[in-house]
Amino acid sequence: MNRAFYVILLIIGVGFLLMPASIPVMKSSADYSYLNTGPRGASSFAKLLYSRGEIVPVLTTYDSIGLGQESGVLVVIGPNVPFTPAEVGELRAFLEGGGVVILAADDFRIIRDLFTELGIESSISRAQIISPVCLGNSTRPLAVWVAPELAAGVDFVVTERPRAVFGGTPILMTSNASLLGNSFGSYAVGAVFEYGEGRLYLFSDPDIFSNALFPYNRRFIENFLESLPEKRFMADEAHHADFNPYSTGTYLVRRVVRREYILHYVLFVGLLYVFIESGAWVVILEKVLALIFRILDKFFGEEDGKDIIRILAEKGLDEDVLRRIVREIETGSRLKSELGGKGWMVRSSSSISRLR
Repeated sequence: MNRAFYVILLIIGVGFLLMPASIPVMKSSADYSYLNTGPRGASSFAKLLYSRGEIVPVLTTYDSIGLGQESGVLVVIGPNVPFTPAEVGELRAFLEGGGVVILAADDFRIIRDLFTELGIESSISRAQIISPVCLGNSTRPLAVWVAPELAAGVDFVVTERPRAVFGGTPILMTSNASLLGNSFGSYAVGAVFEYGEGRLYLFSDPDIFSNALFPYNRRFIENFLESLPEKRFMADEAHHADFNPYSTGTYLVRRVVRREYILHYVLFVGLLYVFIESGAWVVILEKVLALIFRILDKFFGEEDGKDIIRILAEKGLDEDVLRRIVREIETGSRLKSELGGKGWMVRSSSSISRLR
């Protein structure tokens, strides 16, 4: 074969190893979308989910995907599309079967209607919580109490527009100086509800998981995800009314290839050259084909005398007589020369009669 072929093979192979990779990027401008990289998006949270396990996008209704038959963790951040009765039925079956739901929402009507359909006696407040305990000079209230099992390395959780969660077991609470309507006190902004074999976590402020607050809340979110029994996350995009994915181009990723990889590839091409040009491949091919033909002949070839004797013996005929007949045939029919053609027929007939 022309040596130019091997030179081209080397150039193409090394070129692929060094060539930058182009990765398509999809984005969305919808609030709390996992594809939104802006301050109101949840792309940082989505990356964390991906690093902790499997992430499955949910782009259609729950009854369309058969959510009730699924397992794992359903993550719904900032829904602004109501849940249909069919979806609520699937959600109920999912929870009763041991599924986990993370619901971060501040829409009072959506939460009220969903919880009513599920039979959960709880909701969130219409009004927002006002707190003097905020992040620095901002107006972002802090949840200063965190459930002990989630509090490792966490001093507080930053919120944006929190509402009070009524019912369930609190996991996040504001300071005692918080004001809701005309009442001061400490209010839950996160709670867990036991439902069948599963659990529903309700956060009254989806901004806890937003890109803007993610740097402050990362440690809490990491602790929270580690506490979950499942690491298969179903990320709900179906309940974002303005979900509009679009392609913004590509990222160019430059590859840093180790020299050993290039050396191994060059060595491979060299061995390929020796293997083909020396004719070794022809010898190996002949041996492989010969082996294949022997195997085929063994399974599909004609049966020899021993095989015939074995088969007839299995049918009840005398094996010794069969062997004697075969020997007479193989030696040129000695009985035919001694007794003549007719006598041989008589002898053979008598032998066959004894077989029966």
